[in-house]
Amino acid sequence: MLYNNCAGDRMVSYLESVGQNVFGDVPIAEMLQFESRIMNISEAPLDRLSETGFSADYVYRETKRALDDVAGTRTAIWPGIDIDVPTPRARSTPESVRAATAGGPARGAQGCCYRGRTWR
Repeated sequence: MLYNNCAGDRMVSYLESVGQNVFGDVPIAEMLQFESRIMNISEAPLDRLSETGFSADYVYRETKRALDDVAGTRTAIWPGIDIDVPTPRARSTPESVRAATAGGPARGAQGCCYRGRTWR
């Protein structure tokens, strides 16, 4: 699942959680930089991440990565996206859904899925 819309709020929640224990001495903004390097992402800054979520480009890049990982096999890739997964701030819009769903098929995925429904 490539939950781009709610990913921003979930990332901030994760960073706040580990910032209270394991990485208590590390500023949360630095933890975001660290996590971004590990995940090979470049999304909104910490102060906007909850409201913006991850970009449609995140869906596009992760779909490509998954397709590259299974190249030469018969494994099908159907990126699952989030549409209004409950978050305190980020909300899906027709434009954000359109942008997120374009990333999968454009990279060679068989289609996209949402709540058990698929489309090409």
